Amino acid sequence: MIEGVMGSQSDFGTNKRRLIALLLLVALVFLSVKSVLSGLIYLNQYYVNFTLDHWYESKELPTLNEWKELELFALSSMDGNEHNATMLNAVGRVYDFRSVRMEKKWDEIKLYGEKSVAYYRQVTQQRPAWPYGWMNIALSKARLGELDAEFKRSLLQLLKTGPWEEATLPSIIQLSLLSWRHLDTHSRQLILEYFITAEGNRGGEVFKAVKSSGRLALYCALVTRGVAATGVCQKR
Repeated sequence: MIEGVMGSQSDFGTNKRRLIALLLLVALVFLSVKSVLSGLIYLNQYYVNFTLDHWYESKELPTLNEWKELELFALSSMDGNEHNATMLNAVGRVYDFRSVRMEKKWDEIKLYGEKSVAYYRQVTQQRPAWPYGWMNIALSKARLGELDAEFKRSLLQLLKTGPWEEATLPSIIQLSLLSWRHLDTHSRQLILEYFITAEGNRGGEVFKAVKSSGRLALYCALVTRGVAATGVCQKR
């Protein structure tokens, strides 16, 4: 009697260990597949961004068929990855390129510009603390001449989430100067404080950004009110 009970418990223990081993194996397979898929989506977005960067740097534009092939590749890479912010951002950049570099008619420029903004909005929904979604919305809206409430919110979010990254600083300065007369008093104060801090820490980058904006006079009028001319403005 006692031996029978002990034998049943032993069988139960063996089956339990087998079940645990099976569950661990399933979990390992799941994690392996997930890791492979994550690697693939990374490679896909890298390929899209690399291609776009190459096109931006090239003196020759891609053909329409080449652009369509990249669009198809980017969209197909979204299958099952609809919430991946980096892939959403890459797709947005595909439409941004079409709007900025390939179209001449305003209707087409606006069409593809709005498509890019739609993807950038999804980026900010998936990764609100990532500055590049906000930056790309603001840049695209500025190119479309839409310095509206969404533009202003994106600019302030960019200032909040990524003020000191190498790629964001020039955009913050140029977009702020472009939209200065459209901003409210609170936004202006935040940006002015940023200008002064940025110049103290990264004056060379600030000078390049301000100069390329074509609004050096405005910048100097803002930052030198009641104080001596700053380093950037002394270089004029």
